[in-house]
Amino acid sequence: METTDRLAKEGVVSKIDFEKAQVRAQGSEAHYQGALAEVMQTRSQLTERRAQLELARQQLTDATIRAPFSGAITKRVASIGEYLAPNATVVTLVRQHPLRIRLEVPERQAARVQKGQRIDIRLDGSPLMRAGRVVRLSPEIGAQNRTLLIEGEIPNEDGLLRPGSFVTGIITVNASARGFTVPRSALVSFAGVERVYLVKNGVLDESITRTGRRLDGDRVEILEGVKEGDAVVAQASDRMSKGTPVKVR
Repeated sequence: METTDRLAKEGVVSKIDFEKAQVRAQGSEAHYQGALAEVMQTRSQLTERRAQLELARQQLTDATIRAPFSGAITKRVASIGEYLAPNATVVTLVRQHPLRIRLEVPERQAARVQKGQRIDIRLDGSPLMRAGRVVRLSPEIGAQNRTLLIEGEIPNEDGLLRPGSFVTGIITVNASARGFTVPRSALVSFAGVERVYLVKNGVLDESITRTGRRLDGDRVEILEGVKEGDAVVAQASDRMSKGTPVKVR
């Protein structure tokens, strides 16, 4: 446009051509400003669409419930299509591995329990046994039952132990301690009294016992009634009687 204006002043371009050139320049300028405005509007729409996309992604994420750990659903509280308040319960989820076990230790034994000690548990009504570790101890003794509440963790990769089950737990407070065990088949029980048969001087003798833990491998701990060096009949029965001559092979 500057060139056209200079040529018009010098008389090279006629006034009509100069006015036409001015009209074309103004039209180009208007078109340019319109294009700029369209670009700014498109940018604004793009920013708005991006915000809408992020909002939609967040809503999609909020619509998906993710558990904080792997487990199994034991109870469904909410129904499909139900509107829920913030922090409302949807399902009850339980962890299956490892399992947390809670045991109560009598006050007189509480001082011997420490974090990291081994726990052997037996499922009530089942021969299944598992071993774990003490992980937490309550800071106080229960005022009502005078027991110490402890927590342990038990591996459960195969899922055979079910959350909520009742178990019997044994805490090993001295791993180096030694004791006596006999096969379960060596015990004969009658009227609530357990006894074993011993071989002494070629004849049977019987000894009333006080038993302790039932251990892995079909063994039973003997607290009283058997001493080191005793020959115990491994396969005993209630048909045996004291004084019967026997021969050890």
